[in-house]
Amino acid sequence: MGDGFDITRAEVATLLNNVLNRHVESTQDMGADVKTWSDNPEGTWFYYAMQEASNSHYYERKADGTNEIWTEVRDNPHWALLEKTTSTPYDIDY
Repeated sequence: MGDGFDITRAEVATLLNNVLNRHVESTQDMGADVKTWSDNPEGTWFYYAMQEASNSHYYERKADGTNEIWTEVRDNPHWALLEKTTSTPYDIDY
């Protein structure tokens, strides 16, 4: 590492949210059932990007055409049930 190509997960989340036009701008727009993370404190530059990327939800687009109002936070999938037990991180599955 340290070669100038390091990228944080917050930067990746921000990049993907921008590409997918997924943005939330306030805690009120997320609703009450939002999941939070101890390493993602409110008030940081990446807070909303990480919340957007890590909470499955339904939403309506705000009148500004960019930001969302979350209408329902969905339960996350049970990832262990979806994993292939015989796969490794190096497998390519086409």
